Amino acid sequence: MKNMILLGCLLSFFGFAASAYAGFSMNAVSDETVVVNPKKYAMFETTLNRFEPKHKIWVQKEAGLTEEDVDSAKSGSAEIVEDPWAVPPKVLDRLPIVEIRFKSTSRKKLESFTAENVNKIVAIMIDDEILAATKVYEPITDGIIQINSNWTAEEVSHIVDRLNKIVKRKNEGQQGGDTRR
Repeated sequence: MKNMILLGCLLSFFGFAASAYAGFSMNAVSDETVVVNPKKYAMFETTLNRFEPKHKIWVQKEAGLTEEDVDSAKSGSAEIVEDPWAVPPKVLDRLPIVEIRFKSTSRKKLESFTAENVNKIVAIMIDDEILAATKVYEPITDGIIQINSNWTAEEVSHIVDRLNKIVKRKNEGQQGGDTRR
């Protein structure tokens, strides 16, 4: 699935605050594992999965995309198949996913951001927390990303609700001329 940018993702259940990340954002991650320019990057501790120890990543403060670029989020599922070439394919499992659809006006921005970060890690953040961080394998051209992890369907529903509330709040603020949060 070409939009599935997160197969094994870095997760954080820690709320390391950085005011630059309020709302939703997609940010580039430094290739460095040592201290980098603190004016440009913020440090977060994450785990690769629930079995891995925490480690530090340096997330760029300037967001490539924000909630202003997001149209909506919804929950869905992705099939894990034994042999994708088998007819019909044998489905081994279905994973709950978060699907984020970007506004038509922001699709080129998403494509450019992902093209600039091919084979690099990007962080997807919601309200000062890293939701996921993963390697981008190819530019995303259709304006839709799908995120999966070790989440339950209930956790995916909660993430989708949070993201849609952020987008709705931002859209209402723009319509009323108020850009405060």
